[in-house]
Amino acid sequence: MDISLSSQEEAKDKLITKMSKMDSSGEIRELLFKDDDLEISEINITDINTEIKRYFKNHPEKLYELSPRKFEELIADIFNDLGFDVQLTQATRDGGRDIIARIKNAVTDYLTYVECKRYAAENKIGVGIIREVSGVHYIKNPSKSIIVTTSFFTSDAKEKATKLKNQLALKDYNNIKEWLSKY
Repeated sequence: MDISLSSQEEAKDKLITKMSKMDSSGEIRELLFKDDDLEISEINITDINTEIKRYFKNHPEKLYELSPRKFEELIADIFNDLGFDVQLTQATRDGGRDIIARIKNAVTDYLTYVECKRYAAENKIGVGIIREVSGVHYIKNPSKSIIVTTSFFTSDAKEKATKLKNQLALKDYNNIKEWLSKY
């Protein structure tokens, strides 16, 4: 094929230059390069976080291979997509909350603490963690606290959380899969 560029390297450099000028937030479709003899009409670039969430949508079992911190980052990004302003706490000594999520507008200021537990499916969350999170909730007084896990909750943990239903929500592996189904 006869083209107006002198080498593959020159074409690559021009393409990279054009792509680096594109806004990296969200999906972008743009004419990158046009020549009388050659046209690259469209290149689709998506946010890398969206691609990661699509991967986990199709392979939710791979959530178990994430490091605990990467799991926290994934959940924070999902909460961000749900309209929250999110802040990840430091990796250690986080004070019983991994994510501070807030929706603040002229009508409300809704503060949520999220505790993430990336556990194996058979390692269920027990009452001890419910007590820890509810203790932090009582001391810090956010609007809601949520425990998110790749595992599940014991029946005792669910029962205890039911008594705190207005303050505490439990989200397990199935809830995460539901969140990821939107991508």
